[in-house]
Amino acid sequence: MEESGPGTHVAAQEPQGTLPVGAPVDGPGRREWVGRALFESALIVFSILGAYAVSEWRDARILRQRSATMLAAIRQEVEANLAGMKEANQYNYGVLQRLSDAVAAGATTIPPSVHPRGMFRMPPLLSTAWDSARGTDAATEIPFELMLRLGATYQFQVRYERRMETFLAMMYQSAMVQAGNGVELPHAPAQFRGILSDHVGIGRTLEREYAATLENWDTRDTSSNAATPAATLPGAPPPSNP
Repeated sequence: MEESGPGTHVAAQEPQGTLPVGAPVDGPGRREWVGRALFESALIVFSILGAYAVSEWRDARILRQRSATMLAAIRQEVEANLAGMKEANQYNYGVLQRLSDAVAAGATTIPPSVHPRGMFRMPPLLSTAWDSARGTDAATEIPFELMLRLGATYQFQVRYERRMETFLAMMYQSAMVQAGNGVELPHAPAQFRGILSDHVGIGRTLEREYAATLENWDTRDTSSNAATPAATLPGAPPPSNP
């Protein structure tokens, strides 16, 4: 170790600090270097934030596209269920009318002409699109009021299916024997007419539920389009309120 003394040269100590190697120690050069370092740091931060914003925008766009595709599938499903219910209700109501006429004529059995394609028809109802959509991120993009309406409609559909399955099981598990020109059930035709009337009414209620859901859907779409003001020509008077 070198000792200081007369005639002894002491090496200058390097300044303590955390500046990177090559950074100016003092003077105008240092101020210029600090300014450039701050600018580059800010540029990096803004680049990261910009990339994050772009990523968020892209994710939101994909989510909206998925939501629109999901809504289109659900609407097609509801429309298909409505069409199936209309056809089944039309047939079941026809069976009920013919059965009522037979009872009024004093029939003690149910003639085959009353039910040419079966005593009761239950359409194959779908819920695949709705079941697949629930609980997904895309479902958060669906308006809350429409989600409530769809949920209520599909819940009614589930109750209808369960009740119809019980009704059909009761009907087909009953002892049915051929008697003359018709099928004789354990119940008199008049009693069976009452049971059939109740279930036909439930089917028609579900048909109205589908129709009301689609009508509500169309009204919401019309209101959304009307909420966007149309462009007017320069100098044209503003639209008057009704």
